[in-house]
Amino acid sequence: MLLNNFFTIQSVDEPELKEVSGVLTSHYKLKTILNPTHPVFKGHFPGNPVVPGVCQVQMITESLQSVTGMQISLKEADNIKFLSMINPLEMNTLFIDLVIKPLPGEKMGVQANISGNGIVFFKLKGVFS
Repeated sequence: MLLNNFFTIQSVDEPELKEVSGVLTSHYKLKTILNPTHPVFKGHFPGNPVVPGVCQVQMITESLQSVTGMQISLKEADNIKFLSMINPLEMNTLFIDLVIKPLPGEKMGVQANISGNGIVFFKLKGVFS
């Protein structure tokens, strides 16, 4: 669990609801703060800390759990892109955008990204349940 240790959610905008192809989607924007003193940065990498990719995926998962109130996990990843490295000493305020589309069988399609200062660092498109 990374929430409230590796990163904290500072705020969540009211969800924006949109109808896309007859399906109601929810769009959330979360403002988060990274903890640059977290022990993971001592090993990844000493003197040049970078947020590991697995931590970025977990940040999305835990942010989804926070806004939905459900215990969920990533089941399928159609697309994961690491576009830029995140140095927590240079960029500790990040925004997580989540677009959630309900799917049959208690699943949800999710498009997510992590950004800051106009830079998109990470994108994910997948299915959670």
